[in-house]
Amino acid sequence: LFACDSIMLDLVILTEFFSRIEFNVDGDDFGGFHVVLSLLSFLIKAPLVPPGKPVVNALFNQRQAILNFMRATVGLPAENHMLLDQRGRSFPGGEEGAAAADDSSA
Repeated sequence: LFACDSIMLDLVILTEFFSRIEFNVDGDDFGGFHVVLSLLSFLIKAPLVPPGKPVVNALFNQRQAILNFMRATVGLPAENHMLLDQRGRSFPGGEEGAAAADDSSA
């Protein structure tokens, strides 16, 4: 096998997998993906997207989109690496958490 064979196999397998999936958004009728499978842009040099949709060039974001979609197909929540719950003021030790601790001690 050549080096590009594994990428071609991944493209074929993921394309087949994504072509079998149907989903609905906001209670509409079920349907498949747009003919341009933007999730496969991780394996393609130049990302393709449907007209009017944003282009994502970051490899990590493209890879994470595939992983999160796979997680959604089995009912798992998406992984979020932003850690906003730890960066805001509402977590323990933040400004609001410290103010709440001061109020409860008084």
